[in-house]
Amino acid sequence: MKSVVFVFAALLLASLAAAGPFNCNATVTDQSKSKAYMYDLSSLYHDPNGDADHLVFKDLTGWVYVNLCGTTQANCNPSSPVCRRGATLRFNPYGDLKTQTIGLIEKDGVEPDQGVTVHYKHSITDDNYLCSDGFNSIIHVLCRQDAAEGVIKTVTDDPNDPCTITIVIYSKAGCGKEVSLPGSAGETVAIVILVLLIVGVVAYFVAGMIYNWKVKGAQSVSEMIPHRGFWCALPGLVKDGCKFIAHGCKKGDYVSV
Repeated sequence: MKSVVFVFAALLLASLAAAGPFNCNATVTDQSKSKAYMYDLSSLYHDPNGDADHLVFKDLTGWVYVNLCGTTQANCNPSSPVCRRGATLRFNPYGDLKTQTIGLIEKDGVEPDQGVTVHYKHSITDDNYLCSDGFNSIIHVLCRQDAAEGVIKTVTDDPNDPCTITIVIYSKAGCGKEVSLPGSAGETVAIVILVLLIVGVVAYFVAGMIYNWKVKGAQSVSEMIPHRGFWCALPGLVKDGCKFIAHGCKKGDYVSV
């Protein structure tokens, strides 16, 4: 019975995880300027099991459907975050969701805080003989404050790679928020403080043990420990403190006589 309950719980958690976006948050780093920007692309995601695709583009070659961080409702097999229906009404998936990467903007003339680039790769169909490595897509999400849910501006085929399309989306989600550079001053200070604390504790015990040995004539290791009475009493003090807090900071109602 317990195993059945465990399996059911695991399946429930898996279904809940599958219902949400794959990963819509990323921090990208501009090494040339030593800056980092945070992007939240969740406004460009929708539940593929309930909501219709709202990022749709139509031109003379057909239709393109996009669902960042998820898969489209369009009839691609396998399901893909970018689905393209050509003039022959055939649906082709342009990328596997598991290959998603979000990185520094790769479009010329766009500042790092004004856009971000998303890649999807290697979506392979049963008869994908023309693209043996799969269909790929490159999506540039550019900052537009007046486009909250996003709009596809252009879809172009790569002239050097017939298996790759490039999509430009205008959206407020493309406006980056500057954040602390990973490994920057704040993290460095915290690491330095932690190292100094560890070194200080080690130095305290070493110096104290040497003093007790040389000056006070301590013979055993326990006698050499500096302020031994305090350290021996510390576990009991911590225990009493926890009880004191657990009893609403009321003195005396937890003390055994």
